[in-house]
Amino acid sequence: MALGDTALTILLALFLVVGVIHGDDTDQHSEDEHHTEDCSAYCKQYISTIPPQSRSAFQAAFKDNVLAEKSTRIQYAETHLNIGGHWDEEKSVFQCKIPGVYVFHLNILKSSNCQTTQAFIGKNRVFNEVSAYATSLEDGYDSGSATTILELEEGDIVYTSLMPSSCLFGTDYRYTHFSGFLLYADA
Repeated sequence: MALGDTALTILLALFLVVGVIHGDDTDQHSEDEHHTEDCSAYCKQYISTIPPQSRSAFQAAFKDNVLAEKSTRIQYAETHLNIGGHWDEEKSVFQCKIPGVYVFHLNILKSSNCQTTQAFIGKNRVFNEVSAYATSLEDGYDSGSATTILELEEGDIVYTSLMPSSCLFGTDYRYTHFSGFLLYADA
């Protein structure tokens, strides 16, 4: 399988596995449920063929409400996926243990307590690799997201932070979440 095919398959597998972990709160089932279960089984089987030392993926969810008076690291209350153990739950940071290229995604939900919310994905001491922005003219809810691809060395740290005067809304529905995975390891 070519590198591009491998990366695409891993990406598909991650989205399907995360979708399966997220679950469905309703008792209704779509007619495609059987196909989703078959695909999820295939993805899990495919992932099992990747050597454990080459696996790295995580998803963390924010559950509280916060208004940041100054630039503040986002502290995630729940970890839903931590393949490889590279997500540090206490510090809410990803620590690279496998050098390579990674994909990170941040989704935020602005609460009605402020007009604008801006959060960013940072690497080591680089303040802003990419940012997510949510705003509304009235005090309402809004969402923003950001995705970035980063080349990491062993020991690099990736984290998320809020800009001053930003506010996040959190619930059990995981509106605000941060995830990442290894696209490919360095040779």
